[in-house]
Amino acid sequence: MNRLTSFIIILVLGGMLVSCNDDVSVGANLIGDQPIEADFNDQLEVTAKTVEPRSRFIGYRNRTDYNRAPYLLGALDDPNFGKTSSTVFVSPRIDDEDLPDFNVSIIDSVVMVIPYDTVGLYGDATALHHISVHRLQDVIDLASIDTLYADTCLEYEDTPVVELDIVPQPFDSLDIFSPISDTLFTVSPQLRFQLDKDLWQNVLQDTLNTISTQSLIDQVKGYAITSTPNASSMYGVNLLSTGVSGIEIFYTDTISDVYTFDLATTSNTNLTRSETSIKHSCFVSDYSGSEVGRTLGDSLAQFNYLQGMEGFNVEYDLSRIKDLDDEFINYAVLEIYLLEDADTPISQLLCTYVDSLGINRNIADFDIQGTRATYFDGALKEVDENGMTLMKYEVIITNQLIDIRRGKTISPYIYIRPNNRSLPRHSILYSPNDPNFPAKIKLITTKP
Repeated sequence: MNRLTSFIIILVLGGMLVSCNDDVSVGANLIGDQPIEADFNDQLEVTAKTVEPRSRFIGYRNRTDYNRAPYLLGALDDPNFGKTSSTVFVSPRIDDEDLPDFNVSIIDSVVMVIPYDTVGLYGDATALHHISVHRLQDVIDLASIDTLYADTCLEYEDTPVVELDIVPQPFDSLDIFSPISDTLFTVSPQLRFQLDKDLWQNVLQDTLNTISTQSLIDQVKGYAITSTPNASSMYGVNLLSTGVSGIEIFYTDTISDVYTFDLATTSNTNLTRSETSIKHSCFVSDYSGSEVGRTLGDSLAQFNYLQGMEGFNVEYDLSRIKDLDDEFINYAVLEIYLLEDADTPISQLLCTYVDSLGINRNIADFDIQGTRATYFDGALKEVDENGMTLMKYEVIITNQLIDIRRGKTISPYIYIRPNNRSLPRHSILYSPNDPNFPAKIKLITTKP
C-alpha cells in the first residue's frame, strides 16, 4: 500500500473525526482535482509536566441520588508517589416510618455492616490491616453541608469503639449466625463491627430521636473507619444505594421473640423519606521525598506521574500547533508510553482543558454534543513496535488542536487524568524528553 492510498484511508476516518469543523472540508474545496499532498508528522514540539489537579476531588454531596465507588480504606507507601492514607466516614439514616418501640423491646446487639468493593483492592493483598471504628466528635448538620471534598476529614474521638485485625477478603463470602433462625447463613463479603448496644438503647427508646435522620445524628453523630496496614495496601468498601451497607439492630420483644431492624448508611430515596446520610472518603497525603514531589512542575523531567484519589495530572503544552498555519489538520493523536512499574496501572484516561472562564471542560474530541465520542480512545493497550511489546495510551486530539490553532480555544494546554479518580491506581509515563519512548503527537496534514 503506497503513501497516498494509506492517507486516503486515514483521511476518511479523519473526516469522520473532525466533521464538526472545516479543516478537512475547506481543504477539499480549495484543492479541487489537484493531487493531495499528505504529510505524516510526529515532530511537533510538545512539552509536559506533572501538576496537581485544578479541581478538588469530591468525596460527598448532599444528594439523595449521589453515589461514588469505591470508598477506600488503608494506606499506600510508594517511593514514586509518596504516602497516602484514606479514612471512611458514615452516618445512619432512618429508612422506615414504623420503628419498633424500644421502650419495651431490649436491644441484644448492634452491628454495622460495610460490604467490600472488589475494584478498590490495590497494593499488597496479603497485608494485615488494623481497623478502628471511632465515633465522630461533632454533630453533623446535614442541612448546612452541600459538599465534602476528599481532602476534608471529619474530627473523631481518640478512643475507638471497635478494633480488629484482618487481612481484607473482598472475594470471600462470610458465614454468620442468625439469632432469629438460630442457624448459620452465608452473606456477601463484608466487614461487621459490633457497636455499643447500651448507647443505641438509650437513643432509640426516646421517640424524639427518631423523628428524622438529623434527630438521630444529633445523638449518635456517626462513625469514622480507619484501616492501618503493615504494608502498602488499600481496599474498597461499597456504600452505594444498591448495596447492603447499614446498621443491623437485633432486639427481643415483650414475648421474647427476636427481630432485626435496619438503619441505612446509604443515601437513597424511598416513598416516605428523602434524606441523605454522610458517606465520605478523606485522603491524607505526604509526597515529601518521593519522585513525584521532586519533579512536580518540571517540564524537563524524564517521567510524568498520574494518580487517582487526590493525586496528580499531567499537563501538555500544544501551543506549537500554531506553527502549522499553512496546513489542514486531518488527524491528530497524542501517544503516551507507560513505564511498567505497577500491577494495576490506570486503564482509562480522561482529557480536559480550561476554557476562557477558567472552567474545566472535556476536550472537543471527547465531548461531542454532550456525549462521549466513541473514537476518543484513551485506553491503555498493549502494542508491538519494532519487535518490542509496549504499553501505550492513545488520545485523539484532532478537534482540540484545530480549535487551539483557530483561537476558538484560548488555552493551548490539555490535562490528562484518570477517568475514575476514586480508584487508587497510578501510572508512570514517559515524558516527551525521554530518548527512547517519548510522548509525542502524530499528525496527518494536507496542503492545498
